[in-house]
Amino acid sequence: MEISANLKFNSVDATATPKRHKTAATSDTDGDQDQVMLTNSNAVQKALEQTPASRSDAVARARSLIADPSYPGPETTKQVAQLLADKLSQTE
Repeated sequence: MEISANLKFNSVDATATPKRHKTAATSDTDGDQDQVMLTNSNAVQKALEQTPASRSDAVARARSLIADPSYPGPETTKQVAQLLADKLSQTE
């Protein structure tokens, strides 16, 4: 195995620049690949447009929970209060 350490420096302060290979000419198949990507993008865009802004079942559940005076319950309220108190004491 042979290792060439010659980086062809012009001076001590110069930087080494790697040789870059010229890229092959763009072929027709590259254009086809771009078109496929655009087609996939259009399919995703259509799916997003057909998705409703909100789920009616989730909205109905949220409305029923809001209407329930016992929601979220005393245990959950205590846990949230404790979490807030802990976070508040950490910032002081």
